Amino acid sequence: MQRDFTKAVSSLSEIFAFIDEHVAGTGISPAGVYAMYFVVEELFTNMVKYAAASAEDVTIAVGIDGSRLTIQLTDHNVEPFDPANAPKVDPSTPLQERRIGGLGIQLVQQMVDDLQYSYADRCSTITITKTLEP
Repeated sequence: MQRDFTKAVSSLSEIFAFIDEHVAGTGISPAGVYAMYFVVEELFTNMVKYAAASAEDVTIAVGIDGSRLTIQLTDHNVEPFDPANAPKVDPSTPLQERRIGGLGIQLVQQMVDDLQYSYADRCSTITITKTLEP
């Protein structure tokens, strides 16, 4: 199932409710669902923050196959940004020496089993997959 959401941080509660609709009754643990909330929040807020020039909605699709949860976020009419190849952040570097940004994407990469990126026709699509334990 997929649905369009207004590109605004205020849409997050609707997005979480949308995810809940699809994981209800699957036996996926609350901790696993919460982890995916974090991942979706990070990716979605990056779309809001860094691709704000496009006022088009973000399309989110959720799929479940057994214990594998797949979520796809598509941002329309934007420039490309591939989070799968974002530069790594060294958290041991003092804050004043680090470049701004990147830590959230790095956490996302660590929390999912697979992160795929595609860009076509000015649409940026991020697909994340996570095997969730009941």
